[in-house]
Amino acid sequence: MPAPSRPGKSQVHRRHARRGSQRSETPSCWVDTNVVVRLLRQDDPKQAAIAENLFASGEIWIAQTVLLETDWVLLSAYAAGASEVTAALSKLVRLPNVVVKDRPGVVTALHLAEKGMDFADALHVGSRPEDTPFETFDRRLVRCAVRSGVANIAGRE
Repeated sequence: MPAPSRPGKSQVHRRHARRGSQRSETPSCWVDTNVVVRLLRQDDPKQAAIAENLFASGEIWIAQTVLLETDWVLLSAYAAGASEVTAALSKLVRLPNVVVKDRPGVVTALHLAEKGMDFADALHVGSRPEDTPFETFDRRLVRCAVRSGVANIAGRE
């Protein structure tokens, strides 16, 4: 799958017109997982300062896959708790200069993760079109989703 390309000016302008905000004068940039992790963990002072400057300098675009990988890195490599990671990602995606593709799906996934779902599973469920059935062989996913209030989900044998 090709890497996401940087949107052209007209795409950025249309997106901001829909979001109701002004396009910044500073060029936007996409960030990788390691930039997000440095920002959140502050474990490398030099890289953390660079990450902070990037996030302070203008519009930041974050792919869903970066959020997913950040969740995995913080849980596995840093042994952070799921609620701590979810809270950090929620705060991150709500920054006014952060643009996330499918923001409604990501926000829904973060709400589901707050209720105990695995973030990856929540992202799959939260990103589907509304009222579209979700099928899985994963019984745990179904149980967690139902407990979290997800409708129209079914497990198969």
